[in-house]
Amino acid sequence: MDVFKNIFQNLAKSKKIFYENGSISFEELFSNASRMPLKKPQNNWIYLSNTENPLSLLSTILACIFENKNIIIFKSDDAVFKKEKPNPQTNLNEYNGKKHLREVKYNDILIGIQSSGATGEQKTIIHRLSNLLESARTVNKGLSIRENNIYHICLPLNHIAGLAILFRSMVGSFSIRKTTKDELKKGDLRGVISLVSAQVPLILANNYIVPNHLKLFIGGGKPNPDYLKRCIEKGFPLYTSYGSSETASTFAMRKHLSSKNLNSSGRPFKGSSAKVIDKILYIKSPYLFTGLLIENQILPPATSNGYFKTNDQAEIKEGEIFILGRSDQVIVTGGKNISLESIRTQISNEINNDQFYLVSHNHEKWGESYSVIFESTEKINEHAITISLNKILKNEYKPSKIEFISENHHFDGIKPSKNELLKIIKEKSY
Repeated sequence: MDVFKNIFQNLAKSKKIFYENGSISFEELFSNASRMPLKKPQNNWIYLSNTENPLSLLSTILACIFENKNIIIFKSDDAVFKKEKPNPQTNLNEYNGKKHLREVKYNDILIGIQSSGATGEQKTIIHRLSNLLESARTVNKGLSIRENNIYHICLPLNHIAGLAILFRSMVGSFSIRKTTKDELKKGDLRGVISLVSAQVPLILANNYIVPNHLKLFIGGGKPNPDYLKRCIEKGFPLYTSYGSSETASTFAMRKHLSSKNLNSSGRPFKGSSAKVIDKILYIKSPYLFTGLLIENQILPPATSNGYFKTNDQAEIKEGEIFILGRSDQVIVTGGKNISLESIRTQISNEINNDQFYLVSHNHEKWGESYSVIFESTEKINEHAITISLNKILKNEYKPSKIEFISENHHFDGIKPSKNELLKIIKEKSY
């Protein structure tokens, strides 16, 4: 307990930090974590299979900190960790010959988190605990979260966006509640909630919420201005943000007081900066990741003058970031290079549906091809969209398949992984 009170001297205030059929204070949580036996040790690493219980995961993270162990958080069915067994003695030179024991240093504890893998294979992103905690403090300050607030979790905990909420509770001493999809539709929600754009209609349709009792923190890609305009009109305190797995969840944010520039993701945090080269967003930040776990080693991020190249297209106006969409890979179809980003732009310009995914895959005739999957919380005019796509996309530019899914479809991540999209295509083929 003394160790934890020294480490978290600003946190050990016995605040209730989680409730779901009960509650627990920081003091109780620290005590439990200090006695928790850690499983699956691999030298300095502890492997944590994703759990849907925030209290359990937070307790285990605290136990790892108490034991000064590096952490890898993953889904139990991820093949990545069946192939990779990282050896921390070869990861970073600073670990050679060191014995940390229980002298905890935030900068020496590494946490591995998986990216969503929406446009390719999942990557194992390595962050320093110090960066995650400092990012959490900055977000709490930007959201003006008070100690008696409740933060609702409805994002996956194996992803940085969901995990970051646990760190916000650690540095802010506020309560956390795991919130189900049914509660998004019918619950009397109060406090703060992090959402991706596709979840916003569930909140808008919930007649049990008093809008000014719930702050909306929207991120996860290109915002939908129509959804956000309705949030403003209903009286929700509204914040948009931009971040990624590589940036401790949040890089920029904006508080919206009117319907002006609702498609803005905000300004970079203090000490961070952004620029656009050939429509691609480059970012520099103290919250940038340490590196990628590749072939048992942590490889530092490739940067140009300290700027990291994201996979997002953007514009910067008056210092604010406007996300235009994802930048995707080029595929080779029948010997011809095709930019999926170019196709994405054509679809966006012609079809009024922001939520769609392009997924590349093998094709028995052309070598490679791609399919389009539309997702919507409202009824989709499938026939009209199919006709429009066939009209604007000709010959080898045409998708192999066009599929439609509803809001009821469940994805493991904030965005569907490539494997999940391919599974949908396979299932609908029968």
